[in-house]
Amino acid sequence: MGIIYIIVLFRYRNLIPLMWLFILAEYLVRILIGRFIKPLREEYFTGTAPGEFGNYIFIPIALMMLIYSIYITLKDEKKKA
Repeated sequence: MGIIYIIVLFRYRNLIPLMWLFILAEYLVRILIGRFIKPLREEYFTGTAPGEFGNYIFIPIALMMLIYSIYITLKDEKKKA
């Protein structure tokens, strides 16, 4: 996915809102899978994974960036018209 994000960043800039939507969906699905589909038994693990906290932080950031990228895209299209 990282290579696709880099290609979009440098070559297909009009797809940046779609990439933020993919990032948002990826982190939401990570949380849903961890909570509901594959719940881990607490007796096997003593703590949480180091990256789990980042999942909760990245969702609002990705949502804000998605909204901002859509706003910028619409603003640029309005200038061209």
